[in-house]
Amino acid sequence: MSTVAKILIVVNLALAALFLGSASTYLNNQDHWQDRYNKLDADLTEQLNTQKSLVKQTEGERDQARTSLSQTEAKLATATTESARYQAENQSLRSAYDQKTAQLTRAAAALERLSGTVDSNRQLIDQLQSETNRLNDALNATQQARNAAIEQVARLDMQLQNETEKSKSLEGRVSSLNESLERAQFEIAAWHKRYPGDEIMGAEQPTHGGMVLAANDEANVVVISLGAEDGVKEGFQYVVSRGDKYVATIKIRDVQAKQSAGFSVRDVQQMAPQKGDRVASK
Repeated sequence: MSTVAKILIVVNLALAALFLGSASTYLNNQDHWQDRYNKLDADLTEQLNTQKSLVKQTEGERDQARTSLSQTEAKLATATTESARYQAENQSLRSAYDQKTAQLTRAAAALERLSGTVDSNRQLIDQLQSETNRLNDALNATQQARNAAIEQVARLDMQLQNETEKSKSLEGRVSSLNESLERAQFEIAAWHKRYPGDEIMGAEQPTHGGMVLAANDEANVVVISLGAEDGVKEGFQYVVSRGDKYVATIKIRDVQAKQSAGFSVRDVQQMAPQKGDRVASK
């Protein structure tokens, strides 16, 4: 290989190295500018967003300021109206005050004219006051007497009402007793009529009462809560009642220690005896 060729080869290698270095430097510079561009773009985008937020916030504050301004103008108009009304009322009150002042002046003059007659009228007032006190005392005494009379009338009315109720109650009891007496007389007459040879043992029968434990109207059997321990004997008669109503009369035929059984006298029976009815000696 000739020297020139070698030189050319060396030069080509040098140029190639120089080109590669230049290309590397260019590429490095290109990457650096790309990074700067991206950063600048991001910064500008952030600033733009910040500006948009500030603009939006400013617009909101502007709208609030406009609303506050409208409210303030409305309040100002209301205050202006109220002020005008208060001024009119103040003028009216001033006129009324002037009228009252004039009336007071006239009243003071009249009072001064009447002051000369006060002493002469004071004695008359004292006399009238004394008479008024006397009349008040008499009125109080009369009122007390009236109240006492009203209380007495009320007590008498209450007593009369109580006595009337007692009288009605006694009349009811007398009527009930009369009915019971008539019923008993009728029962005795019916008993004598049906059993002329059977004597009623009322004189020997003790006075006591009990209740119906069981009853069968078809079989004509009535069981009561009184027995030999209560002094019950065969032939005793008992009146059966339900509340204040007469039911029937039963005659004892079987006596046990604590209960007895008998039959209802049909001629004087008004209702069929039931469990729970009261029984009492005739």
